[in-house]
Formats: sequence, C-alpha cells, structure tokens
Amino acid sequence: MALLSHSLASSISSKHTTKRTHRLLQLASLSLLAVGILGVIPLTPGGSLFFIAAIVAGVSGVLGLSLTWHKALMVFTTSSWVTTAFCALNLTLLATNNGGGGIGGWVLWAGCSAVALPAAVLSSTMHLLRVWRTAPDRALASEQNAPLVDDEQAPQPALGPHVVPRAASQRPTWPPPDTPVSALGGSDVAGAANAAYAFSTGDASELQAEDVAGAARVGAAAIKAWPPSS
Repeated sequence: MALLSHSLASSISSKHTTKRTHRLLQLASLSLLAVGILGVIPLTPGGSLFFIAAIVAGVSGVLGLSLTWHKALMVFTTSSWVTTAFCALNLTLLATNNGGGGIGGWVLWAGCSAVALPAAVLSSTMHLLRVWRTAPDRALASEQNAPLVDDEQAPQPALGPHVVPRAASQRPTWPPPDTPVSALGGSDVAGAANAAYAFSTGDASELQAEDVAGAARVGAAAIKAWPPSS
C-alpha cells in the first residue's frame, strides 16, 4: 500500500513537473521570438542578422508546444542551441570590443542568452527523457499500457452450470385429494385401522366382520382415486 501511494505521488509530481516545464518553454519561445524580432530591426542598437536563429527558435517552439508537433520541437531544440552559440560568440566579441553595438548589444545578447540557454537545456532534457515522442512512439506506448483484454469484451467468469430448480417430488397424500370424504364413514376408517393392526400383529381375535368390510371399502376407494389426476 505504501509502495502504491509512493508510485501515485511520483506520477502526479512528474505530470505536474512536465506541465510546468511546458509553460516555461512556451514563455521562453515567446521571449525568443520577441528578442529575435527586436534584434533584426535595422534601427535597433546592437541588432544583427544572427537574431534570425532566435526567431526560428521562437516560432518552432510556439508551434511545437501548442500542437505537440515533434518535428517542430526538434527544430526548437536545435535552433535554441544555435542561438545560444551565437549569443556566446557575440558576447565574446563585445567583450573584446571588436563587435561594436555598445550597451544595446550587451542588453540584447545577454537577454537572448538568458532565455536561449535554459530553453535549449530543458528541451533537450524533454527529448532525452522521451517526454516528447513521435506519433508512432506514442501509439506504441499507449498500446503497451493498454489492458490485454477489453473490459467490455472480457469473458465473464462462469458462475457455475445453470441449474434449473426441479420441482419438488410430490409425495402421496392420504387420503387421496379427489376422494370424497362423504364416501367413507368413520366406522370404515376405524375398521381399516383394526384390520391393519390385526394383520401386523397376527392376532385376529378381536377382528370383526364390520372391520373387514370397512377396510375393503377404504381400499376400493383408494384404488379408484389413485393416482391423483394432475
């Protein structure tokens, strides 16, 4: 349970970090675009055509991050490193007083390098960590993370054979349900009982003719009424 909680927290933190990095890169792309446009204006102090690399980085970054376009993100990373190299070169020239430009050049190139270098490092990290992947790679990752069997198509576990409840076997009832009670008198039932007792004990000393006749009438009525009609 603790491992699951740690994994979930790490996943949430990773997603939050990725989203925050994307926002920083979007801001860096807009900043590079603005600095690049400002740097190529002829009347801008310290302007240079080298700022075209910053414009390319800004445009490709905005498109790649907005549309999740992998090729544009590759161009963004490459042009960010190129812009960083141009910044280092021009700052070196300014430091040796061979590039001219004065304070305006220092401000433009220092501001450009302050944006281009973090953008290059962050975007390269996103590529190395495979956060930015091509469409086939994303499709493959989604297939690998997908369940092997769709929940809707998964076979349902058998709950056991379908047992049809069998009707309870009907036990014979006495007296039979369709035998008229009025057809038999109390003496007939008593006589049948006496006859059955005499037959089971083997003692017929107390058996009378009326008992035998009653037992015969009960037996006849049972034969006529059995089996009961369904």
